[in-house]
Amino acid sequence: MQINITARNVKLTKAIRDYVSKKVEKMTRFLENQIINVQIKLEVEKYTQIAEIKIHIEGHVLKAREVSTDIYAAIDLTIDKLERQVNKFKEIQKGHHKKHSVKEDEYFVQDTLVNVIEEAEKQDLKIFTPKQALNEMDASGRTFFAFLNSRTEKVNIIYRADKGANGLVELNY
Repeated sequence: MQINITARNVKLTKAIRDYVSKKVEKMTRFLENQIINVQIKLEVEKYTQIAEIKIHIEGHVLKAREVSTDIYAAIDLTIDKLERQVNKFKEIQKGHHKKHSVKEDEYFVQDTLVNVIEEAEKQDLKIFTPKQALNEMDASGRTFFAFLNSRTEKVNIIYRADKGANGLVELNY
């Protein structure tokens, strides 16, 4: 199994490398012959430590990303999330060749959809310029921020893309 570790704005020590490798190998030992590769990305943004792990399996990608104030905690949270995905993947594989009734399939789809949204919160929509919204997003540590654009009076979402660039979506309603 090939494990690629990328560190951004964080020094990748031998201890961190060994820690994350050991955790990933332990978690994936039952899928080892199916795994194409594992990509681990560790990064620091201001005061937050981010761990992201992608497991590439033939035809599937299991992915988890967690944020914490400690890199080891972020790794542990990411591994916990991935363990649930690996277990679910194994269960799906076990039952793949069995015939299911329609009710079981409907239940599975409903259960899967419920698990897609892991956290929900309500926020008031505040009025900002795009530059102010970008500052708010940076201060909050999130990768996106919804606001009411003071210039266009439309709902906008500003987001951070994978390569560090920022994007803006203006919603028409």
